[in-house]
Amino acid sequence: MAGLYIHIPFCTQKCIYCDFMSGTNLSLRQDFIASLIAEMDHYLDFFDSDPMRTIYFGGGTPSLLSVAELQQIYDAIAQRWDISAVEEFTIECNPDDLTEEYLSQLRSLPVNRLSIGVQSFCDDELQWLNRRHTSQEAFDAVLRAQKAGFENITIDLMFALPVQTLESLNYSIDKALELDVQHISAYSLMFEPDSKITKLMELDRLQPLDEDVSADMFDLLSKRLTEAGYEQYEISNYAKVGFESHHNSGYWHGMRYLGLGPSAHSFDGDKRWSNIAHTIKYNAQLGHMYDSRIVEILTDDERFNELVFTALRTKIGVDLLDLRSKFGDKRCDKLLKQAQKYIDNGKMHIGDGRLSLTRSGIYISDSIISDFMIV
Repeated sequence: MAGLYIHIPFCTQKCIYCDFMSGTNLSLRQDFIASLIAEMDHYLDFFDSDPMRTIYFGGGTPSLLSVAELQQIYDAIAQRWDISAVEEFTIECNPDDLTEEYLSQLRSLPVNRLSIGVQSFCDDELQWLNRRHTSQEAFDAVLRAQKAGFENITIDLMFALPVQTLESLNYSIDKALELDVQHISAYSLMFEPDSKITKLMELDRLQPLDEDVSADMFDLLSKRLTEAGYEQYEISNYAKVGFESHHNSGYWHGMRYLGLGPSAHSFDGDKRWSNIAHTIKYNAQLGHMYDSRIVEILTDDERFNELVFTALRTKIGVDLLDLRSKFGDKRCDKLLKQAQKYIDNGKMHIGDGRLSLTRSGIYISDSIISDFMIV
C-alpha cells in the first residue's frame, strides 16, 4: 500500500504566506501549484510497483485554496499516476472556510473524507490557540459538511492546554459527541523546540498543565469516546468501526508514501527525504527542488526503531513474527527481555503473537517506547 501526501502550507502570522493563503496574491498561488506539478514529474514511477491507495491534502490548510485550484492539483495527479485503486481521499479544512458554497463545490472532487481542525469547543481556548474560528462556527461547519453529504468526517481536539480544565474538556467532548462524526483525533499540546510556546515556558511566562491533570484528561477522553462507540485504534485516534484513517494507518505500518510541497516528507521503504520548508524558496526552485532534497538512508537500527515506535502506537502493537523475520532473533529476544518489566506491571501485554501497550501503558507510551530504541 502506498499513499500520496500533498503539503499545503499555512501561516497565522502577518507575512507573505498570509497573502499567499488568503488569495490576495494569485501569482504566488499559481507559482506554488506549478511547483507542485513540476515536482510530480520527478516521481512518475513511484507508484509503479505499489499502487496509490490514499491521497491526503493536508499538513497545512488546503481549504484556503479555491476548489478550482484543488481541482487543478488533483487533475495533475490523475494525469500522471493510476488512481483507480485509491480508496481514501482526505482534505484538511479550517472550519471557517467551509461555507455552503465551498462544500458544494468540494463535492465535485472525489473527496470522501474531511478532516476539520476544530481543536476545542471553548472560545477562550480557541483564542489562546490563536484560531480564527469560534466554537459555534466550528460546530456549524461540521453540520454543514454533513448536510452537504460528507459521510466520513474527522475532527481534531486538543487537551493539556494551560488554559484548559477537566470541565472544559468534558464540554468539548459533549459537543463532539453531539455531532456524531465518524472519527476523532485527540492530541496533547506539544512543546516543540524553538516554538513560541516553548520560548514562553522557558521565560517562565507560561506554565504547562500539571502532568497529573493532563493524565486525567487523557483518561477522560479515552473513557468517554470508548463508551460512545469509538475504538482507540492508535494512541491519539478514535474511530467508529470501519472508519479508521487508511492514510494515517499506513504511516504506522510502514507504508511507502510520496510527499509533495514545501517541508513535505517521503519514504520509499529504504530511505526518506524532505523538501525545503520555505514556500517562497520552494516556488523559486521550480523544476529543481528534487536536487535540493535532504535524503536519509535508514540503517537497520533506524528501521528497527521506526517499526517498533510506530507499531506500539497502534492498538494491535508489534507483530513479533514479522519483527523476527525482518531483524533476527537477537533483536527480537532483546526487545522481549526489555518488555518483561512492563508486562509484569501491567503496562504491556503479549497475545496472539503481538506485543502491545495496555490502557494504563498508553499515556506513558513515550517513556516506555524510548526504552526499546537502539541508540
